[in-house]
Amino acid sequence: MYTGNMIVTGKRIEEELFGKAVDGNKIPQYEPYTKALANIKTMPSNSHPKSPIKDFARLLCLEVIKQSSSQDTKFYTAVGSAFDRWHGVDAVIELATEAGKQIIVTIDVTKKAAKPDGKADIIFTVPEDGLPDYPKVIRDSYDQYDKNEFCKHINLLAGEVVKVIKQKLSLAN
Repeated sequence: MYTGNMIVTGKRIEEELFGKAVDGNKIPQYEPYTKALANIKTMPSNSHPKSPIKDFARLLCLEVIKQSSSQDTKFYTAVGSAFDRWHGVDAVIELATEAGKQIIVTIDVTKKAAKPDGKADIIFTVPEDGLPDYPKVIRDSYDQYDKNEFCKHINLLAGEVVKVIKQKLSLAN
């Protein structure tokens, strides 16, 4: 089993899984929900929303495409942005339906087993000891257990995203 670097601190988990939307540690000023959402889409860290830089985000996006059958799926990190700070959203998955509707699913990452103040559509709880560092697993050991453990979390989260998409589509009809 892989015993190298594990992703374990709260902010670090968010950054390692989804990337960081803004540079620095300055607390962002308040922005209304729709403006904060629009702003993350224009940040340089989100310049390739169909192929995010971070492995977890990219594989999550691919798994959502696979499970939803929608090729027009985009991922945006919000970590460190006003959307994160003021609206509790670490990441956004945006999917365009065949009818041209845009469905937005928001995700908040936490290590807390029960997060009472979750504002996002999905509260993604990572294990207390973190997730294996996927690129290191592949580069150094090809340890199938860790690779599968990492991918298991992606598959579970993608399933939750698709479930929320279906709920939002049924509400819209």
